[in-house]
Amino acid sequence: MYLIINTTLNQVCQAILTNNGQVMENRIWPMERKQAEQLLTQVDLLLRQNGVKKEQLKGIGVVNGPGGFSGLRIGITVANTLAFGLGVKVAGIKSDQFKTDQQLVKKITAKLEKAEKGGLILPYYDKEPNIT
Repeated sequence: MYLIINTTLNQVCQAILTNNGQVMENRIWPMERKQAEQLLTQVDLLLRQNGVKKEQLKGIGVVNGPGGFSGLRIGITVANTLAFGLGVKVAGIKSDQFKTDQQLVKKITAKLEKAEKGGLILPYYDKEPNIT
């Protein structure tokens, strides 16, 4: 079972729970500049509502850019921290490498299958951050 986090979308966050390459749930919610407050709460809710314990996760996928500076930072930090804490694999994919949610699931699943535990995902910025 894999969890995929996407904080690169405009105005919304996304968390996808998959099992054997099939989507169990694709959760999208408005972020309203509250990714830091909402992301872990939504992930916890996603797991509980699907009867999944975090220990059942075998890997965490994350869209690592390009995107907004804060959204990327939060999504990638949560993915890396969950993977480290659970002792599972982590893999990243750039948003220009998929066009649909099905492609995202397929490609990140393939990356997670090949990944080794202990990896670390870094953000990809397509330009210098504009922090104001």
